[in-house]
Amino acid sequence: MCVYMKGDGKMYAQSEKNKGEVKQKKMEACLEAANIYASFATKEGRPPRPPYIAIGLFACELYMKALLMKRDPKGRYAHTHNLLDLFQALPALDQQKIEEACENHFSEKPLLDFLAENAEGFEKWRYDFETKEMTISHFAFLALINALRDHCKN
Repeated sequence: MCVYMKGDGKMYAQSEKNKGEVKQKKMEACLEAANIYASFATKEGRPPRPPYIAIGLFACELYMKALLMKRDPKGRYAHTHNLLDLFQALPALDQQKIEEACENHFSEKPLLDFLAENAEGFEKWRYDFETKEMTISHFAFLALINALRDHCKN
């Protein structure tokens, strides 16, 4: 027996034979949320302000969690906001394709450097008022969002 929550906030039970369907629905919901956040954060003409950066980094987190759910037979994923940890938990082929896509989306710095610098970016940027100065490579930020969005479509 498997228990999951629908969008209406109610808990539902599923038999073991429907776990694959539940996994698929969870992954699709994760991707849908990531797409919404990514489109909001990357809207053309939008300046790189802290709320948009926090939302964009959260979208990146959700894209990677959706990929992890898709690749894991049981739909498991790392329960963390750390972008570097999530990226390193992905299969090597996914990592390679995302890195190549980031390069194609004109990223001015290597992906692993960007992820290391912004591993806890979601937490930092959503509480930007607590920090004196924060910086982010906007081109690398956009490259990562676009690379993950494109990779998740496949």
